Amino acid sequence: MMLFSASVQTRKTRVMRMIWVFGFFILISINCVFCAEKPKVTRNVEITADDEKLRDPAGYAAIKELHGLMDDDQSGSIDRFESTDFLQEDLKLTGNDRTRRERAFHHDDDSITVDDMWESWFESEERAWDEKTISNWLVHVVKLPQYEKNFIEKRVTGIALPRIAIQNSSYLSTVLGIKNFVHRQKLQLKALDLVLFGFHEIPQSRIKDIAVAVMTIACLVLGYLLTQSHKKSKQQVEALTKQLSEIASMENDLEDSKNKFDKNEVEDLQKKLEQARRELEESGSEGLSYALQPLLRHTYQMEISCINEKKMECMREMKEAKEFVDRMRRNKLGFVNSLKLATGSTAAGTDAVDAKVFSLKQRMEKIKATMEECHIRWVEIESLCGFTITGYEADRASLPKKSVDRKISSFKPHDNFGHYVRGPRTAYEEYINNALNYQRAVSSKYASSSEASSSSDDAEI
Repeated sequence: MMLFSASVQTRKTRVMRMIWVFGFFILISINCVFCAEKPKVTRNVEITADDEKLRDPAGYAAIKELHGLMDDDQSGSIDRFESTDFLQEDLKLTGNDRTRRERAFHHDDDSITVDDMWESWFESEERAWDEKTISNWLVHVVKLPQYEKNFIEKRVTGIALPRIAIQNSSYLSTVLGIKNFVHRQKLQLKALDLVLFGFHEIPQSRIKDIAVAVMTIACLVLGYLLTQSHKKSKQQVEALTKQLSEIASMENDLEDSKNKFDKNEVEDLQKKLEQARRELEESGSEGLSYALQPLLRHTYQMEISCINEKKMECMREMKEAKEFVDRMRRNKLGFVNSLKLATGSTAAGTDAVDAKVFSLKQRMEKIKATMEECHIRWVEIESLCGFTITGYEADRASLPKKSVDRKISSFKPHDNFGHYVRGPRTAYEEYINNALNYQRAVSSKYASSSEASSSSDDAEI
């Protein structure tokens, strides 16, 4: 019985212990829940501009100094005339820049006091700039990236901008460590513009960028077209020059064909003519032969004149073609001529010159062949007749008087020339003299014109 009661007592003790442990854990849990740290109670406290004067006395002093810099008459307020004078004389601003800054400074107030300027700066977005924004402004707007590290180390924010904007401020040299005077002045002017008139970001216009890109592409395409047209015009000029050189060589060949017989051949021909003349003097038809001489000479001169007229016409056309090519050479490097070639406005003129050059080549070849045929034909006629037709040295004075009288006395009229030789001997002699005088006049005139034309042609070539 005693053992049973002892075991029951032990169980009760264990149960009580478990209840006490469980209750202890419950109490601890409740205590943790109710004793947890509560958030601090805060209230929205509004800081005014007057309160900020006490918190930032250096900034307020800098604003006051800037106000005195603009207040010329020291009246305590800045009117529009003083602000305009400050923008024009001190900051050297005119036009839209001056108008925009004047509007941003005054708004609707014609007179700005120190407190007005301080309140405007206190409410501005620039004063709330953080360190990163100030660094970006220093690098991209002021263009002084070498001092970015100094600004980051000194934890410069927008609140320090009025102190930077003061002239001859020790804050720049001592605190920020900017020793260069030019850099200090540049930074001071940028900060002054920012504090007084706010930050004005230049708008990026996509339309402007697109227009610039289109213009750039158009310029590149136009330059390529002008380069190609310039090469094409150069090739055309070279082709025309080559064709004109061929014409000049043909002209030289044409002139040389007239004198292709050298001195020895001319002497041999003269000997043969003298021999033929002596044979004719001994025959019975001398009068008729010498009566034909002036007529044949006149025929020869008319044929040669016709050929020379064609030749001179070709020479004139060739001169025009040369002048056109010279103009193209002078203008081939010009911008206007390149633009004309690019638009094709000179293609018609070039084609016309090509056609003219081709026509001149054909006509020159025909004239050369005609002159050669004429020369050979008249040489054969001279050989058959026995007297000179193409030369100018043979006339009646070169023959012996007996031979001439014998030819005249033995002359028998022919049916085709009866109207020339009817009448007595005096009439026939008068006819011979007139024919020879006419022949000499024509020969001298033709010789002078031929020499002049050949000299001018040589000068052109």
